[in-house]
Amino acid sequence: PSKDLNAGGGGSYPKTAGGLYDLDTLDEEFVRATGPSSSALFREMEPKMDNLRAVNKKATFKQMIRAADADVAEHAARVRKVQELTDAQSGVSEEASTWRERVERRKRWDIKSDALKKEAATIIRLMDTPIEGTHAEVAKERMARWQRALELYVHCPEEAG
Repeated sequence: PSKDLNAGGGGSYPKTAGGLYDLDTLDEEFVRATGPSSSALFREMEPKMDNLRAVNKKATFKQMIRAADADVAEHAARVRKVQELTDAQSGVSEEASTWRERVERRKRWDIKSDALKKEAATIIRLMDTPIEGTHAEVAKERMARWQRALELYVHCPEEAG
């Protein structure tokens, strides 16, 4: 492999006999850290729900809410950390963060909150309504009801009772 940077068309990386870059012969100045890969960032951004999973199956609604709150706080901290990292890498200052995105996100939040407020009484009533069916159907319906109740709690804590 040639170390001559001017060989092969002026100012290119060193090439191997096959024409591919020889990574072993690259100078340190050519190698730059690009930060974590997008898949690593995606894994970091995924909700972990460790606290909610650790809750006993016979836990009360309040215990599950506390666990969910703890998971939300931990996830928000991870998201902030990743956002700060990506902002620092791209040179975007926090003041320059996109105002329109926040406005749109707030509009979507308000629409969802309004819809949940309209359904609040039904969501709360269904939490105590017995479910019939197979064990799998009962579990699926119970999880769907818990999800709606948690959404209500997150979006409209004053309506969650």
